[in-house]
Amino acid sequence: MKKNGIFMLTALFLAIISAFSSCAVRNGAAAGYDKYDPVTWTAPRSGNGVSEKDAGSIDKGMTFTDVIDRIGLPQQDVGSGGVLYEWEMANGKHLVIGFEIVKHELYTNKDGVGIFGFTPDGLSVSSTRIDE
Repeated sequence: MKKNGIFMLTALFLAIISAFSSCAVRNGAAAGYDKYDPVTWTAPRSGNGVSEKDAGSIDKGMTFTDVIDRIGLPQQDVGSGGVLYEWEMANGKHLVIGFEIVKHELYTNKDGVGIFGFTPDGLSVSSTRIDE
């Protein structure tokens, strides 16, 4: 009987851990990220922010997907006529990455509406800078 109780507690514990881990960050992107929904392309800062080393690892030509896989989702879209995103850094500065639209595509959003636009895979890093 005691072994059965321990088995049940262990199974319950593993189920709870599994449920929480499915809500965690995966591949740098938050679990709610949807490449077809720009509203999900930013998220509140989690952790310490982007390190200088990680900021320096962003290269021209990387896609938005490559960038978020490496450093997570940006905290805000700062574009005004361009595609600019900003990440908070561990040192209190801000990493700003500019993207060029290199590929448009027709896709259907979660509401079933056809949209001609771009997805993260159609964005390529064109510039990076660190602001105070």
